[in-house]
Amino acid sequence: MKSFAIASRILAIMLLPCFAHSFEIQGHRGARGMLPENTLPAFIAAIEAGVDGVEMDLLLTRDREIVIHHNFSVNPKLCTYLDGSPIQDMTLIQDMTLAELKRLDCGRLQNPRFPQQKTLPGTLIPTLQELFTLIKSSKHPNARKVRLNLEVKADPCTPQYIPPYAEIAQNMVQAVQGNGMEGHVYYSSFDFAMLAEIRKIDAKATLGLIFEAETLALAGIQADNWIAYILASAVDLDAKIVSPDYALLTSDDVQAMHKAGLRVIPWTVNDPQICLGLIDMGVDGIISDYPVEMLRLTSHLRKSE
Repeated sequence: MKSFAIASRILAIMLLPCFAHSFEIQGHRGARGMLPENTLPAFIAAIEAGVDGVEMDLLLTRDREIVIHHNFSVNPKLCTYLDGSPIQDMTLIQDMTLAELKRLDCGRLQNPRFPQQKTLPGTLIPTLQELFTLIKSSKHPNARKVRLNLEVKADPCTPQYIPPYAEIAQNMVQAVQGNGMEGHVYYSSFDFAMLAEIRKIDAKATLGLIFEAETLALAGIQADNWIAYILASAVDLDAKIVSPDYALLTSDDVQAMHKAGLRVIPWTVNDPQICLGLIDMGVDGIISDYPVEMLRLTSHLRKSE
C-alpha cells in the first residue's frame, strides 16, 4: 500500500510543469546511510552513484590542515584507534595534529542510527586535499560534474572550539583556489559570521545558509518571522543557496525564497514521503543520508545534460 501511494505521488508530480533547473540530490556526509560518514569511500560511492553534490564538514587541525569530520572533537562513538582500542579523551580537532588524527580508525564502528551501514575497518579521517586529489584523478564522468558542499563548522556559542574565523576562512579559500576548484564548490555554515569572513576573502564565492529552529532561536529569531531574517541575511552575504531543516518549510516559504532568487535545498531528507512532499512545495533539491535511493525516487525530475 505504501509503495502504491508513493507511485501515485510520483505520477502526480510528473504532471507538474518542468523545473527551471534539474532537481538536485546531495549526499549527506557522503552517503552515511551506506558507508561511514565523512570518509573517502562514502564520498566516492555517492559520486559514482550519480549525485549532484556531496556535503561534508570541515575543521582545522593544530597544524592547520583541513580535515573532514563533523564533531569539534573526535567522536568516540564512530572512531577508535587503529588497533581497535576505544578513544578515551574528547580532544578538540583544533588541538590535534593531522598525524595524530591519522592514528584513528573511523570505519570500524557502525553508526547505530544506520543499521544498513557497512563498516570499513582501517578507514581514516580524510583531509580536504585528499578528497580534491581523489576527485581530480577519478575517471568516473560524474567526478568532473559533482559539486562539493563545504560546510565550515562554526558555532557562535562555542567559538573557543575552533581557531579564529578569519584564519579558518583564509585556509578554506586558499585550499579551494589552490586546487582550481572554485567552480565545483560552495561554502555553507550555520554561523553566518563565518560566511561573512569567506565573503571578505572571495567576492565571487557561492555561499549557502544552513539553519534550523534551534540556531534561529539562538540568534533571537522567532519562529513566525524567520523568513524575513533569512532573506535579509542572504542579501547581506550575497548568498545563493538556503538549506533549512526541512521541518521548517511551507510552500509559502519556498515561494518567498524563490522570489528572492534563492535555491532551496533542505536537510536531512531520508523518508520518500517527506521528499515527495517537499517536491510538492517546489524545493530545488534535498540533502540525504540515502542519496542512491533518493536518486531513484526523483529520476523523473532530473534533466540530462
